[in-house]
Amino acid sequence: MTSRTAARRLVLSTTVGLAAATLTVAPAQAAPVFSVAQAGSQAFMHTDDGNCADTDTTPPSDGPMNLVENGPAVTFTSTGSGSYVNNLDAADTGSVTVSSTSRARVSSAGGNLRGFELSTQGSATVTNALGTSACEAHASAGGGIGFAFNVAQAGWLTIQSSSTRFTGIGVSLDAAGGGFEEEQYYVNGSNTRRIFLPAGAYSGDIQASVDAQRFTSGTSAGSAKVSATFAVAGSQSAAPQGKGKKYVGLASARTCGSGAVKAAVTPKKKRAATMDVVTLLVDGKKVAKDKNPKAKKVYTFPATPSKDVTVQALVTLLPVHGKPAKTVTVTASYVACPPVS
Repeated sequence: MTSRTAARRLVLSTTVGLAAATLTVAPAQAAPVFSVAQAGSQAFMHTDDGNCADTDTTPPSDGPMNLVENGPAVTFTSTGSGSYVNNLDAADTGSVTVSSTSRARVSSAGGNLRGFELSTQGSATVTNALGTSACEAHASAGGGIGFAFNVAQAGWLTIQSSSTRFTGIGVSLDAAGGGFEEEQYYVNGSNTRRIFLPAGAYSGDIQASVDAQRFTSGTSAGSAKVSATFAVAGSQSAAPQGKGKKYVGLASARTCGSGAVKAAVTPKKKRAATMDVVTLLVDGKKVAKDKNPKAKKVYTFPATPSKDVTVQALVTLLPVHGKPAKTVTVTASYVACPPVS
């Protein structure tokens, strides 16, 4: 990863004077989680050499555009152009065009943040009279989201980014207790970052752009994407799956004081009477075994609080009509609990 602090980042009005902005909320969302959610675009060109003069003819940027919380993604474009000349060689001239298409959306669920997403793809073309110039042309076009949201229940924000060459990504998140900022350029790969968010108010922005620098005539194309998903600490990240779920129910959340997870035998006595053994596993390791399961019986078993866990119940049924005993399973996954300070 290369930090490019000299590169221009998209500036959205939503990151300043947040209280003045208005959020559009989808009809199904009664109480918005985002107080601000706006998208915008920007493009520019310049040369990175003191002996070269450039003229940026890029039109004014679009935005800000309101994003509808839990609404459809917004698609928008950005274009830029310009020219340059080498002050030491009048024959060394060139022109630049750059364009991008971006897509952005924000979402929430159950009064909590669900996530936000931004993707950009585009290209920049440099045409030089000599083919190869002493001037390095730098062109960029892309989009961004400026936001402010409230976290009602503490949890984990997972930020995933992916990009090809000739792209740039920026993520900034601020809170009363501190912030997080990261920039990536020309990564040509992927990255994942997980951050714990205590309950409270947050603001920030994400950026994605095509960012090309060339001495030679040619086209540089690329794509970049940033997505963030939020999960309440201790919540169920994957719902129970498997035929065993009609015999054993797995709790909708873990107990974060201890990190423990609960499971319970079905309340239906006739169904419970067909069960012979219940074996409980956490991340594939056996933590409990019950050879006498009864209806409504509750199991509480340990699981490491600081990590995500997958819980599985193996239910061995009593043999029927002389046939071999049958085993069914139910599996669910849980998010890590808050870190211990």
